[in-house]
Amino acid sequence: MTEARTPERKSKILIVDDDKDFLEVARLTLENAGYEVLTAQSGMNSLEIVRTSGRPDLVLMDFWMPGMDGIRALKLLEDFVLGNKVPVVFCSAVADRKIITHALMSGARDYLIKPFPPEDLLETVATHLGSGSS
Repeated sequence: MTEARTPERKSKILIVDDDKDFLEVARLTLENAGYEVLTAQSGMNSLEIVRTSGRPDLVLMDFWMPGMDGIRALKLLEDFVLGNKVPVVFCSAVADRKIITHALMSGARDYLIKPFPPEDLLETVATHLGSGSS
């Protein structure tokens, strides 16, 4: 008798960035690697997407966005939607050590400096999804 197999659930990743080109490249890279990808172009938009589409397994977020920076968006997501159990990785062109430290001390699990090769994105995603969300 053949045992019925159920497909594994794809990990869901939310990308939050006001740069449409980055969103598209990151989305394609992650989808081609087998992930389910949601995108938002602002912190406020990310809250709505999580409320309507469910909790992601990982969030990739820009640091500087119009209307609400990534730190504020991270705090709102944690407070109202995600708790602190979903890893958040900042992806930003801001390479200032103080900003990076502030992001990490505010709850981000990692910080990628743009531009970065697709392999670095995939490695970072795999690391944080593999380490669980605790």
